[in-house]
This record gives sequence, C-alpha cells and structure tokens, in this order.
Amino acid sequence: MAADTLRPARLGAAFALSPILEEADRDGQASRIVVMDGGLYRLAFVPVATSAPGAWLCAGFAIDDRRVADVRRRTGLQVSVLRRVDSGFVVHASTLAGVERDDLKRALAASRTAVVIRLDGQPYATRAEPLGSEVFVVLQRPLTEVLRPYDRLVAGLLVVIGAGLAAVLTGAFWLRRK
Repeated sequence: MAADTLRPARLGAAFALSPILEEADRDGQASRIVVMDGGLYRLAFVPVATSAPGAWLCAGFAIDDRRVADVRRRTGLQVSVLRRVDSGFVVHASTLAGVERDDLKRALAASRTAVVIRLDGQPYATRAEPLGSEVFVVLQRPLTEVLRPYDRLVAGLLVVIGAGLAAVLTGAFWLRRK
C-alpha cells in the first residue's frame, strides 16, 4: 500500500481488501460496502493512469449517522443501515433513537418482509432493500403520515356519497308528493 489517508501508519502494509482489488483488476473497476474497524464504508476502486501497471485509487466514505441524517433531510424518511450477523442484525447508521433501533433489529430478525413495523409502540411503513449480501438499507415513515392522503380521500368520498344520498332522498320525497 502506497498511501492510506484513513490510517497513515499502514503505509507499506499489505492491502487488506485484496479480493476487491482482484475484482477491480479483472473488471477495470469495483465498488463495494465493506466492514472496516467495526464501521461500514462504501469503497470504489478505479485505475490510476501512471507508469506503474496495476495502480489503483480506492476512495470511499463512512456510512454513519451523519450520512443517513443527510438522506433523512432530503427525503423525510427514517433511514437505517444494518448488517446481518449470526446473532441477528447490527445497526451501523440510523436516524432512529436507541429504543427504536432495538425494535427495528428485533422486527427484522423476525421478518425482513414485514411492511409495517412497530417502533416504540408506533406503526411505521417499512421498506428494506439489500445493499449487498449482508447489508440492508431500511426506509421508514410513520404509518399515520403514509395514510394521511387516503384519509382525505375517504372524507371526500363520504361527502360525495352523503350529497348523493341526500339528492336521492329529496328526489324520492318529491316524486312521492306528485
């Protein structure tokens, strides 16, 4: 390894992610989410045009609470990134609070296909998508927010049905008098 901005002391050490480097060598590039020092990182490997053959640049960023908070600000969704382990799931980054994180881990361990999950007693519409073989992103919104447009639609339909029923009864009353 020629340089390491994350840990400069590793200069000259063997590259720990050689399988990804081999994939990049084979395909001309590679990108992967990896676990390093207990955290998740999104890494991209691209070739560097130098006189030395096989020179690669590996650039990446940490997937942490700050990063998912940015996604929440843009989307309005609760965002969590989890990794599957033998004992269940590990939350690496989330916009959820502590109790809600624990509820999410338990619910996902029980069923990754659940559409509604209770977090701290409140129902959330949930969508889990894989980012790799072990890593998932989970997007959530309180169920009350999801159903709000439908509540307005139902209220509008009830008004239309009520007006129609009133018109029918008025017409029936008028015909009966004739």
